[in-house]
Formats: sequence, structure tokens, C-alpha cells
Amino acid sequence: MTGRSNKLVTIGTGAGYAVLGKGGSAHLVHIAEDTILLDCGEGAAGWLTYLDVLHRIKYIFLSHLHADHTTGLFMVLQNMLLSGHDVPLEVYMPESGIDAFSRMQETVYLGQSGISQDMFDVNYRPITDSILIQTDEYSIRAWLSDHFNGGKKKDTGTNRVAYGFTLDTNNGRLVYTGDVSTVDCFKNEIVPGSTLLCETMHVEPASIIRIALDKKVKQVIFTHVDPTRIDQLEDLCSHSDIAIVARDGLEVAW
Repeated sequence: MTGRSNKLVTIGTGAGYAVLGKGGSAHLVHIAEDTILLDCGEGAAGWLTYLDVLHRIKYIFLSHLHADHTTGLFMVLQNMLLSGHDVPLEVYMPESGIDAFSRMQETVYLGQSGISQDMFDVNYRPITDSILIQTDEYSIRAWLSDHFNGGKKKDTGTNRVAYGFTLDTNNGRLVYTGDVSTVDCFKNEIVPGSTLLCETMHVEPASIIRIALDKKVKQVIFTHVDPTRIDQLEDLCSHSDIAIVARDGLEVAW
């Protein structure tokens, strides 16, 4: 692995409510020579166009299938096509959504037929709680979230599933929680010096800061914030040396 710096841009920090100026969950990561997207909520295409990175996106990882994490995907695909993107794209998602998303891509004329005959290949890959990408410079690993079972030890018997992601390089670790119900499913992912990109719609931010301090993390970036609690969260972070509230367009080195 090399010593290249890693960059995170939080391009979608909303929490499921439609709020002017905040897109659905979407986070752009520059890692080694690659550019990836963690979740793809509404509004992602506009930011990717503005940042001029549509042609660079190599992987998209969807943590789960809730609309605020996925509904920007087809506009991203359309704008990739319009911008001349012509190399395969890998989209990782929970397996239960692959067939439906593939059919939806055809439905909105972004398939290999009709007006989109020049459409690049979009390869939908199932997520498992394991290493998904391994290169000489970084790895991306998925782990099972408790978003759909409320922190219970056993699942709910449905096919709904959610994941978080851990990105490792030789000079940094980024842990993205996606949506979770408790800290238990990701606290062991946090190591000293890591960056935690953590949602706050379903977990208590004060407890996250306490754990982060105990684990000696580099920084905590709060996203997916309940709009009715934004003032409280900003006040909490103002008294912390490691925690900040993300906004759409925030750039952070990790």
C-alpha cells in the first residue's frame, strides 16, 4: 500500500425527511486512485456533476434499500451515460434488491435496449458481511447492521437487511455506519486513529462520542441528522474536539 491521502465528501446528509439543501444519504470517497460512492440518495447526481467525478465513479455501495439511501441511483446512471461514461460500474447492494433494481433500470430506459443502446454495463453485486474489494492499496469490508432488528440478537425473519462498511488503507480507516439501531453492531470496527461517519437518526450521538473518545478515534462525522435535533447536535459537537456535524459538500481528509 502507498501513503496517498484519502478524502471524504459528504454530498447527502439528510435523514429521510425532505429538507431543502440536504440530499438523501450519499458520501463520496476518494481512496488511492479510485472514487466510490457510499449510498446514493436523492440529489447525488447533482453533486457528482458539480464535482466533475461522474466519469471516475468505480463502485457504488448501497447499505440498505430504504428510499433515502437509493433513489438517486438512476439519475446517477443517466448522468453518467450523458457525460460519456463508458466503463463498467459495480453496484453492491443487499441481494434482495438486485432483480428489482435491474428491472427498474430497464424501465427507465437505461438498459441495453431502446434509446440506451450505448449504455455501459452496470453489474449488480450482492453484499455479504465480508471483504468486498481487496487491492494492494485498500480494502472495503461490509458488516451486518442491526437497523432492521432493533438491536436484537436474532433477525426478524424477513429478507430486509442492512450493512455498514469499513474502508482500510495503510494510513487510515473509515467506518461508515449506514443506518443502525445500536452501537453494538459497529463499535468493534472502530480502532485508534479511525474516522467514524455515523448516522444520528437512530442512535444517541452523546454515546457515540463517549465510545469514540474511549477508542481514541481521529474524528467523528455525524450525518443523517434528525432536523428537529440539529441545534442540540451542533451544541454537543461544539464541546467536543473530535466531533462535527456534516453538511452537504463537506470535505474531510481521513
